[in-house]
Amino acid sequence: MYQAGFLAAEKISEMSYLISPENKGSPDSNLYFALRYAVAHQPSHERARFKAAAFNTFDASKELDSEPGEIARRWLSRAGYPDHISLGD
Repeated sequence: MYQAGFLAAEKISEMSYLISPENKGSPDSNLYFALRYAVAHQPSHERARFKAAAFNTFDASKELDSEPGEIARRWLSRAGYPDHISLGD
């Protein structure tokens, strides 16, 4: 499980290099920030919520059509996390 968590955190970090202020609100930007908020992989992998980013299917037009915080909350809820959980940032 640790290895899978490490790989997921690494991919989220790599995605950060693709995001710039010019594409704020774009699907790419929404995906990156929603993953970052939902997974909360920093500062420790042990407390990260990688389950929130495990999808059976993914329809970008449906999943990324709102604000990153809203998206992250939806993913956390779907993964079974409580509604009052704080978003990582």
